[in-house]
Amino acid sequence: MTGMPTSETRSHLLDVVAGFIALTVYAAALFVANQGNVFYEYSMIVLPAVVFPLVTWLRVRAGSSPWFAFFAVNVWLILADGAIGKLALANFAALLFPMIITVAASAAAAFFSSAAGIASVAIAAAIGFLFVPQLWESMLTSSVDTPAPDVTLQLLDGSQIRLADLHGNVVVLNFWGTWCVPCVRELPELAAFARDSRTARVMTVNSGIGGEKAGDITRFMRARHLNLSVAYDPNQTVYRAFAIPGVPTTVIIDPQGIIRERRVGFAATASFETWLSRATRRLGSG
Repeated sequence: MTGMPTSETRSHLLDVVAGFIALTVYAAALFVANQGNVFYEYSMIVLPAVVFPLVTWLRVRAGSSPWFAFFAVNVWLILADGAIGKLALANFAALLFPMIITVAASAAAAFFSSAAGIASVAIAAAIGFLFVPQLWESMLTSSVDTPAPDVTLQLLDGSQIRLADLHGNVVVLNFWGTWCVPCVRELPELAAFARDSRTARVMTVNSGIGGEKAGDITRFMRARHLNLSVAYDPNQTVYRAFAIPGVPTTVIIDPQGIIRERRVGFAATASFETWLSRATRRLGSG
């Protein structure tokens, strides 16, 4: 019938639409953040693992050539993962694992245009679901091997601590702000670790980036019953000395004064307290 699009035209149009569907998965994941951090973090990994191979399989069933459908859908995965890695200040290399899961499942779905294609989707979803906590932890944390700057911390109680004087101890420095929701979420875990740890000195550093005054920070800590040593750094001297990329950031310094671990950001599914315990225990026994 004249005027009707050819099957080839429909196929190419569907390939483009499939790519946009795959890309919008990431936008959907961002918008569900208000449903809770755990839900958000799972969706960021599991949704792509489900949707990308499924859309690839649907494109093949609609008549597109398998490998063209695979490319048309999964090129969006690479671009979107790169964008998310930059957006989250994450360790982009850690995103390679969920990308490999999704690309492998999409390749299987392209190769098998039968029930085996759907099976690959289910397997990818299961792997994505099981590994969400480990993936988020690897994206947030990184190993470091640089000397800690010799700075002096001005505590809210009026005392001062020179960082070099703490050599011989494992030191945990947490950079935060009262206005930073992820910072506030992780503070109770930090306080619990500081209370129970026998291997580390724990201090928080508030640089007043959000306009906080010393009195504001004191009232904030008392209202939440947080028993932590707080340094006030209104001129961002310590913040700049440690080249902090954003808050929350936690650095762990070994007894020789070398920064060994750094964690940027917060993930509800990756236990902050567990990471602190594991890293400080290893450095304290070394």
